Amino acid sequence: MKLTKKVELGINAVNALKNCDKPVRTQDLAVQVGTTLHFLEQIMRNLRSAGIVTVKRGPGGGYTLASATAVTAHAVATAVGRDFGTVTNDESPVDRLSKAVTEAFMNTTI
Repeated sequence: MKLTKKVELGINAVNALKNCDKPVRTQDLAVQVGTTLHFLEQIMRNLRSAGIVTVKRGPGGGYTLASATAVTAHAVATAVGRDFGTVTNDESPVDRLSKAVTEAFMNTTI
């Protein structure tokens, strides 16, 4: 399964913030994760709405992780719009794969 660009960048942004002890400006974060400022702003807005990151405005401001606890890839993917869909219990190959992908995202911390 290929990750969408939004999910990939969201995970990379959260990972970058994990290693910072002060707020990171969006411009600097965009360079760090390798995307445009405009695209990253959209992703960060979604992560902020989901409570994964916080923003401090003004000089010395930027984004930080909202909590010191680990963030799952599932939380980030869901925040940026990755729909994991409804999994049924019919145990078809597609259903089993869908369950495995969802569990992998839920069990992977950033």
